[in-house]
Amino acid sequence: MRRLLCIALFIITVLTVLPFSVGAKMSYIDVDSSAWYYDSVKWCADNGYMVGVAENTFAPEKAVTREMFITVLWAYDGSKIVKAEHNGAVFCDVEDGKWYTNAINWGVKNKICSGLSQDRFGVGKKLTRAQMAMFFMKYAVYLGLDTSYYADLSNYTDAPKSNHWSHKAVSFAVCEKLLCGLNKTTLAPDSNAARAQIAAVLHSFDGYASENTVPEKIDTYPSFKPVLRFAVASDIHISSADSLPSENFAKMFKQAYAYADSSEYKGLDAIIVAGDLSEHAQQAEFEEYIRIAKSNIRSGTKFISVLGNHEFQKTTLTADEICEIIDAEEDVHKVIGGIHFIGVSPINEGEQAYYTKYEWLDKELSSAYSDTKGEAPIIVFQHHPQYASSNSLTKEFNGLLSKYPGVVDFSGHWHSPLSLNTVYQNKYTAVNMGTLGSYTSGVSYESSANAKYNEAQSFMIVEIDKNGSVLIRPYNIYHDRFFRTTDNTDHPDNELNFYIEKPYDLSTFTYTGTKMYSVPPFFLRHSLVEIASLTSNSVTLRLPKAMSKNGITHYVLTITDENGNTVSQRNYNGYNHLENAPDTMQKFIGGLSPSTEYTVTFSATDAAGYKTENPLTLTFVTK
Repeated sequence: MRRLLCIALFIITVLTVLPFSVGAKMSYIDVDSSAWYYDSVKWCADNGYMVGVAENTFAPEKAVTREMFITVLWAYDGSKIVKAEHNGAVFCDVEDGKWYTNAINWGVKNKICSGLSQDRFGVGKKLTRAQMAMFFMKYAVYLGLDTSYYADLSNYTDAPKSNHWSHKAVSFAVCEKLLCGLNKTTLAPDSNAARAQIAAVLHSFDGYASENTVPEKIDTYPSFKPVLRFAVASDIHISSADSLPSENFAKMFKQAYAYADSSEYKGLDAIIVAGDLSEHAQQAEFEEYIRIAKSNIRSGTKFISVLGNHEFQKTTLTADEICEIIDAEEDVHKVIGGIHFIGVSPINEGEQAYYTKYEWLDKELSSAYSDTKGEAPIIVFQHHPQYASSNSLTKEFNGLLSKYPGVVDFSGHWHSPLSLNTVYQNKYTAVNMGTLGSYTSGVSYESSANAKYNEAQSFMIVEIDKNGSVLIRPYNIYHDRFFRTTDNTDHPDNELNFYIEKPYDLSTFTYTGTKMYSVPPFFLRHSLVEIASLTSNSVTLRLPKAMSKNGITHYVLTITDENGNTVSQRNYNGYNHLENAPDTMQKFIGGLSPSTEYTVTFSATDAAGYKTENPLTLTFVTK
């Protein structure tokens, strides 16, 4: 973190008379290994943040002045020069050109500090612990960090009252472990802050800031310049009983064209639908499907459809009759902008849905591969996925695609949420598109009949540049913008993009397994399992969400009795299809016994299969 490195300036100008030395080691005779501040002083010394006042002396009890402390925050922020005000200084006791002048001017301008009076900052005055807390809270606000959590100070007999200027800041600092009591009842907010305390606060603030700092926004592949663009979707499910699929299908055209019109390259060269065009395979549904397409397609855009398993449900229509209604070929191979597009329809809805198509598909793939000399993507699309499944059609179909490394294969069918492992690469690139229709929960123990699933209906805009690189950009129909990264563990504006640098070169593959991110899911630092209501035989719990770059698939809630026996275990949907999953959820657990102690354990599992390393726990006694 850039600001952490800048703390080094503080050592030179404020707290030391020695030359600064990066990586200074612990050799202070006045810092005992049993001291409460030993780890913090060692951390500062090991990282070069603070050195002693003499070669082997740290002076842990030496007081720090107000100008010294604001200078450390100024250095931490990068020592930005701030133009002085009021004839060279903000306050009459802040002389122009002093080592602390710019730091104080910076602090005042950014509302991080103020004076002891209207015209005096208090240069030379010793910093109190309450003032330090205030400076840190205001600096955290300046950085955009979360300062909304406060500690209960009622156990401290000397804590500032609720109407005191420092109450909120001290409560914040105690909550974030920037301040600790001298004992269980004494906080000493008016005592002077010493060097050891500064070291401890810096150590604590480092942890607080690293956990709460919003990462930088990623500039998405600035050198990527598309020369071809297409939109692709699956699982439309047009139904006479539900207008939403029709509305979403029409929106896809409008939103894809709007994006193309706003781009430097304005082409939308193709729109592709990979099966499950209808819900019940009725003629009226297919007629509605093609009506929407023809009403919205523009000249110059190819419209391509293949069939899915729903096209063979509850119908007397043959594949040929369906294709005639929707003006499509059952299987298709087109070259658009020099890129081969190959689409395959199933012959039924069973496991052998493609077995008569293998010879044709192999021939078309071979032809495309020969034409591109293995140095360009080959776009393949069909309804059923060719990975994450063990049924027989997958094995043979997957074997054909694996012969041609340049294949980028798009499929639907699962109605599964998009996440960072939506793209999978082994010998080719496989992409599961989610759905333009309704999502399923992805887990069998909770119904997907929830309006929030509309927030994740999607299609993909796919772009290809002159080098054959492929950028896949999932688009959110509901929010009319590209998807953001899962659960906002990155910058909230970062998009969920997939970049395939060379789809024909296996050595460049990066999406090579479901466990792309090895960091297990985690709960935010203030997350708690809380009791919303309690009776003699039941409890309603308020449960927090967990965070994961892979997306949370589900939670496990286990309740054990005082003998360690499991009396209840529930699984709950993680809503990882949502960019912003609900912060909390309430769950009712019945069937408990009166006046009995129970322990709750709450954990999360992400889409890569990783589980929470430190589950949340709560012990309670029924009434």
